Amino acid sequence: MNDLPRVCVVGYGVAGRLHHRLLEAAGLRVCTVDPALTGVPAGAYTRRPVEHW
Repeated sequence: MNDLPRVCVVGYGVAGRLHHRLLEAAGLRVCTVDPALTGVPAGAYTRRPVEHW
């Protein structure tokens, strides 16, 4: 099992791709999700500090 922290970036736009690259370069496991699809946590659409869902 990989013990690297996992991060989820919402959106494939310019900001989403940039954050994906920066976080991945920092050594985190990153996934990107499309907010148009179902299954995105409701809290992902609000501005707030990073936390676990």
